[in-house]
Amino acid sequence: MTTPATPAAVTRYFQPGTTAIYWVPTIANLNVPTIAEVTATASQVLQGDVAGVEGFKVEAANLDVPDFGKRFVGSVPGRITAADSTITFYASATGADVRTIFTLGLNGYIAFFANGGVTGSAADYYKVTVASVGRVRDMEAVPTLDIKFTIRDYAE
Repeated sequence: MTTPATPAAVTRYFQPGTTAIYWVPTIANLNVPTIAEVTATASQVLQGDVAGVEGFKVEAANLDVPDFGKRFVGSVPGRITAADSTITFYASATGADVRTIFTLGLNGYIAFFANGGVTGSAADYYKVTVASVGRVRDMEAVPTLDIKFTIRDYAE
């Protein structure tokens, strides 16, 4: 009898103050990005001005597979799609904020590092296009900017 695999113990962590987020203009091969590409001069460290992150995940749709001989309808994983993805940044009254980096239609990569961007850190990479740059207008809150990204590909 075979012994079932036991999952490794998880090192739990709190994302704020630990996770690094980078804007990377160029990655030669999305499936094997290098730290040199991420830390290149043209890359930008973003987490210092991030107020929130939504999306940045991919998931498969379930496809029904009915069997005429059964009442139960099973399913199989279908195409993989990306969730709507937005990073909310704090805005500056002078305009000296992420609007100097992100413009409509800009292509590049967003990288999330669970352990601060060090070699060997778990990371997620997304090839993106800036879909919108919008100021959030709320009289009772600190001014922010919602940068919406279209995910075009991701590292598998």
